[in-house]
Amino acid sequence: MIKCSTGLKDTRGTLFYEFARVVQEVNPKVCIGENVRRLLSHQKGRTLQGMISILDEIGYKVVPVQVLKAIHYRVPQKRERLIVVGVRKDIASVIEYPRPHQKIYNLEDALKKGSLYDTDVPESGGASYPDHKRKFWIWFRPKGIGEIFLKIFRKNIWVVVTI
Repeated sequence: MIKCSTGLKDTRGTLFYEFARVVQEVNPKVCIGENVRRLLSHQKGRTLQGMISILDEIGYKVVPVQVLKAIHYRVPQKRERLIVVGVRKDIASVIEYPRPHQKIYNLEDALKKGSLYDTDVPESGGASYPDHKRKFWIWFRPKGIGEIFLKIFRKNIWVVVTI
């Protein structure tokens, strides 16, 4: 996993300002944003409060933010997302988050015919690797190495590959 803690200095962190600009220009009845759970604690909550303040300034009341887990909503994935819902202040409306689904689905449910899908996922021949990658994997597999640590020098990123 690659961590990025540069916050709003990262160009991805400035995307919220573009989101707010579009919301102000389009003026929808409701706007919905999502982000990582970590936004709750980023800069001790000041980043999220700043976003809520901006939405307030452009005419939206933000309902209490909530972290939703995809696995509770018929998605076989352990992924938490912070949901921010803004309702235009001139609209009297109550927004309720969806209730979690009772059944937890797994990868097999996503690949096989059942309550999620009407058919199995089609058979696949798998990926074809270029010769230089195939030789790399063949060289390591017989040696029984469980994890290989690679460093991608150009980007200075550590990657863990489990084989």
